[in-house]
Amino acid sequence: MVKYPNAASGIKKVFLAKIIGVIGVPLAFIPGIGALLLMTCTVAATIFNVWGILEASKDHNGYQTALVFTVADLIFSIVDTFIDNTAISSVLSFAGNVMNIAVLYYICNQQATCSGT
Repeated sequence: MVKYPNAASGIKKVFLAKIIGVIGVPLAFIPGIGALLLMTCTVAATIFNVWGILEASKDHNGYQTALVFTVADLIFSIVDTFIDNTAISSVLSFAGNVMNIAVLYYICNQQATCSGT
């Protein structure tokens, strides 16, 4: 019996998102279509990541904080794409990395809370 079915299903989607992201990297080296495959994997990974955390937040409110950090990271990544200034781009990249660490912390923290440890 799963005590938090939405959280379990959501975290599986987050894990799948990470796998899709990793698969996209070697596909990028395929001549001609590599960039398109990488972009497709990146978009799919982003969708699965947000979808998974959104689903997990239905079972436990703590995942909503992780969702906020995920959306912030997504916004930083989109803005960083359009910035030509290297200093600002570096700051946005650093902020995105901090958001990723915060997401990981809140997901792991909620997993410990949900499992009762």
